[in-house]
Amino acid sequence: MTLPASGAFSARELNLEIERAERAAGNAGEAEFRRLAKVGNGAYSAKDFIGKQVEVEIALTKIEDYSEKVVGGWFQSNPVDCIVRYAGIEAMKYQWEQVGKVNPKVRVQNGRDKLKTLVVECREPVVGVQWQCTVRRLRDDALMGVSPVLSITFQWRK
Repeated sequence: MTLPASGAFSARELNLEIERAERAAGNAGEAEFRRLAKVGNGAYSAKDFIGKQVEVEIALTKIEDYSEKVVGGWFQSNPVDCIVRYAGIEAMKYQWEQVGKVNPKVRVQNGRDKLKTLVVECREPVVGVQWQCTVRRLRDDALMGVSPVLSITFQWRK
């Protein structure tokens, strides 16, 4: 949802935009409201909310991983975390998927595909398997953002 681009809006709409209960109490000094209005410290007004929507910033702890670790006959990647910065949304769902040409030999370890952390494994050396994390809102499954591409290589270092 985006707040109206002009005209009046209510505290109810502000609460819904930051994923709070419609009638939740709050004050304008809270970090969630300041991030939504895109203001730092100091005074601001209701007009700072006009046309705003929750912005989701998605980063990865690294965008390239080179794994030579073998566990039980499987090459295993190092953990990579999806980091989401947002203006208040708490209930998010994470889904990691291969992008580009899908390599069926690479799998998500232990079904962790719905978590913020990705660990994948492969039985043989492969180069440059690419992954991306999509972030969705639990309430309505709306896509909130997509992470940068992560490239993972499984092989012995030369």
